[in-house]
Amino acid sequence: MEIQDTASVLIKIQSFDNRIVDDPNILAWHEILAPYMLQDCLQAVSKYFSKYSAWIMPSHILDHVREVEADRRNGFHNGWHPTQADEQAGNWGEVSRRLNRAVSTGELTPAAYDRYQEQNLTLDAALGLVAIQ
Repeated sequence: MEIQDTASVLIKIQSFDNRIVDDPNILAWHEILAPYMLQDCLQAVSKYFSKYSAWIMPSHILDHVREVEADRRNGFHNGWHPTQADEQAGNWGEVSRRLNRAVSTGELTPAAYDRYQEQNLTLDAALGLVAIQ
């Protein structure tokens, strides 16, 4: 997530609790929310305020986002692993980390993962194909 996305999350929160959104607040929240997807964080704000009226903190956002990410990972019933093309490139650890993140964020869907495996693509190629579609 970019810093302007974090500002968007805080502006949405502000519409519920009238908090002050300024640069120090945006930077503080960005330290925590940066690895996560904007849409997941915005959805977390809506979900939180549909149940609670208390002051929201980043941990409340992350609770929801982590649930959403776990649900996405659970959609891969047989797990996920790099292709032979990625293994031969010699950066297996980095690709595994990026693959896990792409699955968690929804950037790589089960259908796109199947295509990645069937066509023995690199992860970069698979994610590029997802972006094109």
